[in-house]
Amino acid sequence: FYYDSGGTGGKGRLLFTNPGFRNETQISRRHGKIRLSNDDGATWTKSFQFTFPNHIPGDNVGYCSYTDIARFVNGKIAIVYETGYNYNAGIWFRTLDIEDINQ
Repeated sequence: FYYDSGGTGGKGRLLFTNPGFRNETQISRRHGKIRLSNDDGATWTKSFQFTFPNHIPGDNVGYCSYTDIARFVNGKIAIVYETGYNYNAGIWFRTLDIEDINQ
């Protein structure tokens, strides 16, 4: 997702979302992250976990599936995503600032 041209040397700042959980033996759809590139996608050095790991009880903690991102006129980033194990905890909506990711 193209956010703006405020990256390094006027390059594009791009955003994308994906599951962030990974260890030596498995990859899971947990810990949804939004990632930021400040150089037209050459590198993705910044990320922010957008899922709420403690707000859904039981086995649903931190799962996310299909996502969509948008930018509001005021610059806020909107994320819509499925959540829950087997995606049974519904559709969630969250907003954040570019500064949340670019720390």
